[in-house]
Amino acid sequence: MYLPPHSPFCKHVYDLIRPHIPRSEWPADSLSAVFTAGPDGRFLVVAFEGLSARFTEVAAQAVSAAGFGLVLQSPMAYSASQLYRALRWRNVCLYAIVPLLFAIPLMGAIGGTAMRAAAFLFAGDLAGFFLTHSTVLRRRAHLAEARFSADIPVPGLRIRMPSSTAERIDGPL
Repeated sequence: MYLPPHSPFCKHVYDLIRPHIPRSEWPADSLSAVFTAGPDGRFLVVAFEGLSARFTEVAAQAVSAAGFGLVLQSPMAYSASQLYRALRWRNVCLYAIVPLLFAIPLMGAIGGTAMRAAAFLFAGDLAGFFLTHSTVLRRRAHLAEARFSADIPVPGLRIRMPSSTAERIDGPL
């Protein structure tokens, strides 16, 4: 996926990195960048093309420091939200395992039927945990493979919006 310089995401990234880079270090044309998600989906990792190595690192740290708020504005927002939804369900199953495991012998004191019901609930929860954990692993793999490129505007760059886009945003002129 490609984002043009006039997209809100690119403008936000420009606002994040602008204070950290002197005007003399900016390229003449738009700054090309490739974005990937961090290993947990909570931040973006970026590779800039067109800046010196020192300022590339500074700009990448500024983008990473923006955290999940920037991920929500990016095209990776849906994948990151799916990962967090799967993580929540996995954690629900994970935190229910130990109480259900200890409930089996406690229910055994009440009766055999209660013990079998507790064992059945434990087995169901354990199966749910493995299912949700495999979903988490798939979502993480999908998020790790996802990437998109964007052209970040530079100071003094005039952004020309295509006429069809301008009509969609502002209506007919």
